[in-house]
Amino acid sequence: LAAERETLANAERLREAAATISAALGGGDDSEGALEALYRAEAAAQGPAVHDPRLAAMAEQLRSLALDLGELRRSAAAYLDAVQADPARLQAVEDRLEQLGRLKHRHGGSLEAVLEVAEAARRRLGEDERRAEALAEARAALVVAATALSAAALALRRTRQEAAARLGAGVEAEIAELNMERARFQVALTLEDDPDGVEVEGRLVACGPTGADRVEVLLAANPGEPALPLQKVASGGEVSRVMLALRGVMAGADRIPTIVLDEIDVGIGGRTAVRLGERLRAIAGDRQVICVTHLAAVAAVADRHLQVRKELAGGRHVVAVEALDGEARLAELARLLAGDRGGDAALETARSLLAGTGG
Repeated sequence: LAAERETLANAERLREAAATISAALGGGDDSEGALEALYRAEAAAQGPAVHDPRLAAMAEQLRSLALDLGELRRSAAAYLDAVQADPARLQAVEDRLEQLGRLKHRHGGSLEAVLEVAEAARRRLGEDERRAEALAEARAALVVAATALSAAALALRRTRQEAAARLGAGVEAEIAELNMERARFQVALTLEDDPDGVEVEGRLVACGPTGADRVEVLLAANPGEPALPLQKVASGGEVSRVMLALRGVMAGADRIPTIVLDEIDVGIGGRTAVRLGERLRAIAGDRQVICVTHLAAVAAVADRHLQVRKELAGGRHVVAVEALDGEARLAELARLLAGDRGGDAALETARSLLAGTGG
């Protein structure tokens, strides 16, 4: 580029020089050129050269010079044709040299360093192209996976909707037996909009490992009340009874080994208390149930009876837990029935409770 710039910048002078060379060798304007003069001198020496070897040698030199000058004349003519003034090309060369200068200044100070940077860039470009191909493949796979996920989430939602209806009806029937006859229990399944989610029922929604549904348990404990999240509207006893009903309906479906119930007997008695005890005993068939109760009908169905009481020891109250059996258990059941003044009648009733439950 630098050599081409030099040639283009001095094209006129170079052409003039080449034209002068060509004219000097070939003549012109009726003047004899150097080449014609050599040919004439060679011709003059050819005849007499047979008489003197020295003149023959000069004739041979003249022939060689004429051949060289002929080649030189042809080169000058070709050069004259090749070298042309071209301002546009000169500007392009200048621009390219300036660009290379900027590259050298930016990348190491030499064209060798620039070429090394260029090669590294080519490698990175190849890697980027391979990454782009991998990304395109991943996006295509993502579309396939999103379609499959959408179908699976919709199928799971349909199954859940059917199960939620059955569960709601089953729990309502169970809690009706536990003195919550007019309560309404629902399992609400909602979808959460997410522009980056999957399509379910014509909407883009969030979807996780458990599907797209947001599951919430709702309860209306009294007629005329709206169904609201269980944890916001239910008392401790109602929550316990709902949980007991859920365990009963889903018996065998969950894997919870221990259930702890407190205040489950609040506001119930009589037939409801007996029903509560039956449900607890049924659930305790395949797991541990710990129930804090003040109802003899509930305590009587237990496999084990632990009495929890506060005692004053060393000037402060401590909690004591005692396992009851035999007469001690009978006495505690009588106390739950009639307090400390139940007498023999309370003991007889307690005995009947135990007998009726196999305790």
